[in-house]
Amino acid sequence: MLLFPADSDGLVATFGRCPAPLLDLGRPSLYKSIDAGDTWTLKLEGSIFEGPYQQCGRQYSRFTHGLAVHPTLENKLFIGGIRLCVSEDSGETWDHSDTIDVYDGSVYSVIHYDHRDMQFHPTDEDIMYDISDGGVAVSDDGGNLWTARNDDLQITGFQGLASAPNTGRVFAASQDNGGQIWQGSRIWDWKNCCGDGGFTAIDYDNPQILYAGSNHGRPQKSVNGGNSFYEVTNGIELTEPRAFYAPIVQDTVSP
Repeated sequence: MLLFPADSDGLVATFGRCPAPLLDLGRPSLYKSIDAGDTWTLKLEGSIFEGPYQQCGRQYSRFTHGLAVHPTLENKLFIGGIRLCVSEDSGETWDHSDTIDVYDGSVYSVIHYDHRDMQFHPTDEDIMYDISDGGVAVSDDGGNLWTARNDDLQITGFQGLASAPNTGRVFAASQDNGGQIWQGSRIWDWKNCCGDGGFTAIDYDNPQILYAGSNHGRPQKSVNGGNSFYEVTNGIELTEPRAFYAPIVQDTVSP
């Protein structure tokens, strides 16, 4: 819940409204009060997990929604879910506000999904900060364009790590940041294997063959050292209950 900086009776609040324990049915809804909280008006209902992926107000669960009010423009609101969105008319209409400042042709042209919190600089209203599953991003134009600021932040949540006797490489997978390969330098090479990456394995006979699990329960395999991955789910009953990160272990000998 936040106060409008220029109006002590103005309040906005967002609620996850998540009856399910983790993923389904969350609605990060936004409410506004102009009488110090005596009455509230719904400004954004939010959407359940199964709704359009890019929709403003859609999120995964309780942990992926944030709220910010511009320091001087009380009608300018920001809400975070899967995407970061902005309203210029006090919540009547919404648009995305998460474009990166310099697009280098990589997979995404927006800052990392799953926003947790947004804050304005205390003395400069043009500077805004965002935290998400991808770390920290900064805007110097009031939240229009963003730059990731993660250099030297050791924040990656690794879920699985694999090595093999026939290679010096290490293959890991991480929470909402895919896969990474270490080859001896300070920089890990990102691999688009698995979204929320889980357990990993490197083939004992051929180090070009990699395996990675994920929260979707669909193991991935690469035969070219991680340049590309494909599903290997033949024979797996994907509707059965499973762990969030189902284990993957390679036998040390051929079957």
